[in-house]
Amino acid sequence: MKKKTGLSPDAAPVLQGLCRTGKNRFAAVLFFWLTLLSGTGPLCHAQDLLWGTEHTSRHYIIVISGQVNKEKFHGAKGLLTLSPPSPLSLNAYLLIIEGFPKRNSRNSFFWNSEDSFMNAFSNEIVCDLKRAYAKFPDIHFFYLSPALLKSKGMYTHREKERKQLAEKTALPTKVFAASGRLRVTINADEVSGTVMMKGYDPIERGYAEYVAGFHGRMTVPLESSKELKK
Repeated sequence: MKKKTGLSPDAAPVLQGLCRTGKNRFAAVLFFWLTLLSGTGPLCHAQDLLWGTEHTSRHYIIVISGQVNKEKFHGAKGLLTLSPPSPLSLNAYLLIIEGFPKRNSRNSFFWNSEDSFMNAFSNEIVCDLKRAYAKFPDIHFFYLSPALLKSKGMYTHREKERKQLAEKTALPTKVFAASGRLRVTINADEVSGTVMMKGYDPIERGYAEYVAGFHGRMTVPLESSKELKK
């Protein structure tokens, strides 16, 4: 009686022939693993980018430059963390980007890959925001709504000083994204990418669009501190 195997009819004879001699056992094992890993699932991608990492995650400090609507900005900072995905995740990685050193630093943004659809190939990751009707995904950006800088009284000759003080004391507005895309490219110790998101600003009572590029280098494990508060 022939012993049943879990291999396909085409693969079984090949393995049987390779295993007839001890000399070819290595080739049989190699054939098996190449067949098993020939797919392009999340595990294969995660092993590629996280291979050789001393810790379970990689951390990068990034510098962000771009614009919100027509207001340009430069030098905002963020923390990008790349980790293996959770067991039930459909994504290749867990990718989180947040403001640094404060999570709600002005002109920074927050992106959690679990709230987005991810495509990963080689050293590039592209995430598109998931649209949900029940609740907004936890993906957002921070900026100073123009209304926060407007004078509540008459303009004076010290208007410039008043505006500078307002910029220092006003808390950035959190704008939840209704649409967005994140693209990240990782080359060993360096990272770069672009982000675009659009959402409703409750203070301005209108939509705001955040478009930016970023770049950075790998660092030791870090964490952003709590959000700025008055």
